[in-house]
Amino acid sequence: MADVKIASAPRTDLAADVVARIFGEIRDILERKRLKLAEDIVKYPTPIPACDADFNHMLAERARIQADITRLESLSASAVAGAEKTGLIAEFAALSPDLDAAARRRIKSALKDAVSRG
Repeated sequence: MADVKIASAPRTDLAADVVARIFGEIRDILERKRLKLAEDIVKYPTPIPACDADFNHMLAERARIQADITRLESLSASAVAGAEKTGLIAEFAALSPDLDAAARRRIKSALKDAVSRG
């Protein structure tokens, strides 16, 4: 019987996979919040006066979340790699008001894992 060798993925590929998973998790969180806001905006009772603070706040939050998604996608697609990219992800996660403490912990742990594999 012939020996079968299983090729392992290079460490940098594993780190890149971890980073891609982190981007996906953050994007999913932001997208769920954006969709929830969109739903709340559609269900908001009419007529809506221009000075309605709650409605205007929802519009501003939706725009901010969309800007964060765009910024995250730009970071994901950027040529920045390695420790610099993980540092930028960590900074994004730390500053995002849309990530709860549990998500921040998962991301921080996964980033440590990516750095140790990279």
